[in-house]
Amino acid sequence: MKEFSQTFGCAKCRATPETDTDFDSLPYKNIKTLCDRSDSAFFISECCQCKQPFLEEYGDEGSSGWWQDDEPTWTYWMPLSSIELALLNKKEVTRSEIESIMLTLKFERSFLVNNRRKKSTFKWTK
Repeated sequence: MKEFSQTFGCAKCRATPETDTDFDSLPYKNIKTLCDRSDSAFFISECCQCKQPFLEEYGDEGSSGWWQDDEPTWTYWMPLSSIELALLNKKEVTRSEIESIMLTLKFERSFLVNNRRKKSTFKWTK
C-alpha cells in the first residue's frame, strides 16, 4: 500500500478529545457502514471539516451479553489514503478484507483509540 503521511487531515480531526467527550461532538461522521454486528462494527467515517476519510472500528468484548459500563469496549479511528478508501468502497468488501486492512494500518500509522469502560478516554497511538 502507498505510504501515508502522519500529517493527514486538519487540526480538528488530529486533536485528542478530552476524557468523557460525547461521541456526537467528535469531528468524525459515519458515511458508510461496512459491517455491523452486535459485538463489532466497521464504518467509513470522515472529518466534518476537511473530509479526511477514516476507517472506524467498534468492538465489544463483554462476556455477559448485556451492556455494562465496565465491559471492555473500544473504538478506533484510522486515517485512510485514497487507495485504501477505494479498496473499502468496492462492492461487497468482505469482513476478512476489512480486518486485513485494519491490521495493516495498525502497524503503519497512528490512530485514535477510545478504550471505553467506565468513562471514555481518548489517545493517539501506534
